[in-house]
Amino acid sequence: RSERKAYLLSIPRDTAVIIDRYGLLKINAAHVYGGPEGLIKVLRDQLCINVEYYVRTSFEGFIKIVDAIGGVKLYVEKDMDYDDNWGNLHIHLKKGWQVLDGDKAHQYVRFRHDREGDIGRTRRQRKFLQAVARKLMSPSMLPRLPKLIRTTYQYVETNMSIKQLLSLAAFAEQLGSERIETATLPGRPVAHFWLPNRNEARELLSRMLGETFGRYSWDIQLAAIENRVRTRLVKRRKREKATPTESEGASSEAQMEMPIVPMVTELPSDWLMQSVNPTDLPTVAPSSDATNPNLEANPILHPHDITPSGSITSDGMQSAPVREEQLNEIAPTPSPGSEPSTPKPAEPHKEETEDAQM
Repeated sequence: RSERKAYLLSIPRDTAVIIDRYGLLKINAAHVYGGPEGLIKVLRDQLCINVEYYVRTSFEGFIKIVDAIGGVKLYVEKDMDYDDNWGNLHIHLKKGWQVLDGDKAHQYVRFRHDREGDIGRTRRQRKFLQAVARKLMSPSMLPRLPKLIRTTYQYVETNMSIKQLLSLAAFAEQLGSERIETATLPGRPVAHFWLPNRNEARELLSRMLGETFGRYSWDIQLAAIENRVRTRLVKRRKREKATPTESEGASSEAQMEMPIVPMVTELPSDWLMQSVNPTDLPTVAPSSDATNPNLEANPILHPHDITPSGSITSDGMQSAPVREEQLNEIAPTPSPGSEPSTPKPAEPHKEETEDAQM
């Protein structure tokens, strides 16, 4: 208050913190597990930032409040297009100066699908809040105050009293936009976290927060967070080295458990059928008698359809292994000096005939 200056500090939602009973998490989980009070505790214990009061609203409340002040004039720095049907978030904004109503303002402050990611989003949020501050201090707000008060009372939750809110409003009225400084907690992305830069963050927080920043505990707390993040990163790299990719794992498994069976296009010379010339075997046409139960139970086979392993045939079909006695039934080996005779169809096995009749 003595400097007549205000600071807006953005803490990226991926900032690494250690939450009691939950371990290393991103700071946005603190609000999920503990609400505003839980977030205040994590800010104090992990980042040495002492916060006494909070103001919270929902997305719906944000939209209603912006509409209550008549929208906010803002320069949109780029075209923004993004659709999330599952999250019911649809962002479609054009570059240039425009007055953002509640819905468009909601799109602007939530867009993060560019190279800057969450860091760019927090920068745009601070930019929007500065524009809101300018709008609130303009004379055009006087007729809108009753509606704004009613909307704020309905959609905003805070632990501040009415007296404290009025005092804060009176202080904000004396500020110009040039006396509002904004910044993001300095850091870098590491293992899906935002890890604060120890020296830069200490200097920034000391200047912005003054005595409310616990600078003497900062190094200790941040060293503990850094060690947790480093351990997480080492474990992840070990898992990546030890665990093959999905395709590599499937390939090595197949090689260990299933031998490679080559495609058979001709009979091997050392097999049982080496003395049989396939062209000498008669071709048997299927019977037209639909009542013959042997048709399904004992189909006519050709030697080219048979493989020693019973795995793969020349046409790529799967087949069962063929026993030697079945082979002799289908194509018997002619005895020396005898004329080849037309073989009779093999008698079906008892089990196969019963299956066919069923």
